[in-house]
Amino acid sequence: MLAAVIAALLILLWPEGNAPGAAGPTSRDPATPPVASLFPPPPVAVVEPPRAAPPNDNSVPAVEEARPALCHGCLTERAVLDVVETYLRHLDPVYLHGEIWAHPLADIAPETPGHVDGQPKLPPGLLDAPEFNPMGKSIDTRRYPVETTWIVWVQTGWRSQQAIENQIVLGKLPEVALSWPPIKEETFVAVDGRTGEMSPTGYSD
Repeated sequence: MLAAVIAALLILLWPEGNAPGAAGPTSRDPATPPVASLFPPPPVAVVEPPRAAPPNDNSVPAVEEARPALCHGCLTERAVLDVVETYLRHLDPVYLHGEIWAHPLADIAPETPGHVDGQPKLPPGLLDAPEFNPMGKSIDTRRYPVETTWIVWVQTGWRSQQAIENQIVLGKLPEVALSWPPIKEETFVAVDGRTGEMSPTGYSD
């Protein structure tokens, strides 16, 4: 009798659904939330890609450096080109449609001052091209101060096929020259880097 009373009290006092001998919750019991919902997984850390460093306000864009001046206080290569481009712009803008480039006269000056013919040289890589350019200009180095003079070349067009054929007939170019890529037609302007004085002799040669 006493045992029956104790058993009845245990049933009444035990938490609901967990009485001794009662079946535990199963996954089919809709009233029992799944374990996963009671203990949600920890948040997954999101790793952001590294951000690019902000540009340096003090940075200077890389600029191709021109050759320096030929003497202290002389014009640099870029300044010489600016002088010639300004001159050509007023003379005839058509000259600015081609390439313009410069080199010191000292690069080609002979040991004995005088004429240097066939300038500039033919482009490299031409099959059987002679060292001497029969279609080039002649520069008299006696007319300019060699140490401070820049020779600025200006493309005025392209050598015609007839001009190439004429040089082949004269024996100054090989037959294979007919298959060469187009050859620039150029003239020059001499600029004294010390004074900025310009001698457009290339137009009259």
